[in-house]
Amino acid sequence: MKNANWSREETILAFELYCRTSFGRMHKGNPEIIALAKAINRTASSVALKLCNFAHLDPSLSQKGASHGSRLDKVIWDEFSPHLENLIMSANEIRSNLNLPLTADETPEFSGEISETSETDRISTVKTRVGQNFFRSMVLSTYESKCCLTGIGVSEILVASHIVPWSQDKNLRLNPRNGLCLNVMHDKIFDLGLMSFDDDYRAIFSKKLKDANIKTGLDFLLNTEGIKIQLPKRFLPDKSLIQRHRQSNNFE
Repeated sequence: MKNANWSREETILAFELYCRTSFGRMHKGNPEIIALAKAINRTASSVALKLCNFAHLDPSLSQKGASHGSRLDKVIWDEFSPHLENLIMSANEIRSNLNLPLTADETPEFSGEISETSETDRISTVKTRVGQNFFRSMVLSTYESKCCLTGIGVSEILVASHIVPWSQDKNLRLNPRNGLCLNVMHDKIFDLGLMSFDDDYRAIFSKKLKDANIKTGLDFLLNTEGIKIQLPKRFLPDKSLIQRHRQSNNFE
């Protein structure tokens, strides 16, 4: 294993992994940390330490990691934390050069001739899909793969819900503070504007939903009114975005 200083490319890969790894899993036994260590010819302990160094730079995390980060760590943080789409594309380019699986999702296969227009559409589609999958990875890891309202921990029925919808603000699309981990039912009514949260992160429901016949099966949803979400250790939901959600859906 090498002992030389970390390169820019290695640091980018480590930061990308940091963004989608919960704080409690930043250790040498994490399979993804082991895989990255093997790919860049370093020890799992050194990769885990690098992730903890990024944790020390993270203003959204109250529990800080080690304070032994390099100048390059800070450069990469400052460059990519406001522009996570650039991080994903840079990490995937590096992974491609190293013959490693791409971040978050493999790109789809295409056959036949592709026109200039369809090629542009294809690139846009791939970027969108990879971005959405990366956002899901960040949000689910932030909430320990549990619905923040009900505690449901079945990943197949969990959704990384955007507080401000993907289509409304491109600058917020990959911001993990614009995300909540919800089960599919609560995600759907949240997306439809039939549910929101107050400034204490407690669930509130629209009059339309509450006026419906509870015996039609809405008990599961309405019984969570007033429940406060389980707050994450980092990437705390932005209250200004929650307020924006309430206002846009006539809760206030």
